[in-house]
Amino acid sequence: MDTTFLPLRPSGSPVDDRIALAVRRLAESLTASPEYQAFVQAAQAVSRDAEVTRLIQAIRGCRASFGCNDVGVLQSELQSLPVMLAYEQAAAALSGLCAEVDRAIASAAGIEFLANVRPDKHT
Repeated sequence: MDTTFLPLRPSGSPVDDRIALAVRRLAESLTASPEYQAFVQAAQAVSRDAEVTRLIQAIRGCRASFGCNDVGVLQSELQSLPVMLAYEQAAAALSGLCAEVDRAIASAAGIEFLANVRPDKHT
């Protein structure tokens, strides 16, 4: 059986193989986390929910029609669905985990990690 291995990093990347391997391990750990798994399950539930689909289509239709004033009501109805509440909770938990990982990387590296990789965060 022939196995193809993906490269750890794109060619020409300044990241060496040790860092690329550590990044891959971090990514694998994140995707195996309960927070990530709950987010994926919640996102799948949202995408399969008929009421979510109906409300999203109604919101789009309302935005496309001149004089429709129901967008806010429809959005409130959408956000109050249990499946959407579960999705928002899962997204917040995953965001919290990512923020914690950012703080851990920043602490270990001795720099503000995210601020140095997001151009909009530079002062």
